[in-house]
Amino acid sequence: MGIKVIWTSAPIDVPAQHGPRWLLELTERYSRNEFIEAWKQAGFERVTNPPAEADKGKIESAHRLDFVSQYVTVTNIHRRLRTEGESVELLGDLVRAYANPGDLVDFQ
Repeated sequence: MGIKVIWTSAPIDVPAQHGPRWLLELTERYSRNEFIEAWKQAGFERVTNPPAEADKGKIESAHRLDFVSQYVTVTNIHRRLRTEGESVELLGDLVRAYANPGDLVDFQ
């Protein structure tokens, strides 16, 4: 019983002078086309969240800089995205919530 290959591409050689930024830009482009097609071929369907109403208030735990509070913040925002839909405010909150643990690592 082997693994079924659903997507292949040419090997990607990352030029040394460009490094990670070049690779990031390439994968970002792939995320808009090639990766989507690969997921479709694997049987996945795109699910979009409905637009949300105006933000109903910030999540309180986001202001506490400890690992548990930040984990709670991320899970609460994901829950709100599923139940209320996407909004610029919630997506911004999610970006900040994922960035906050980096501050914790710097100072602990």
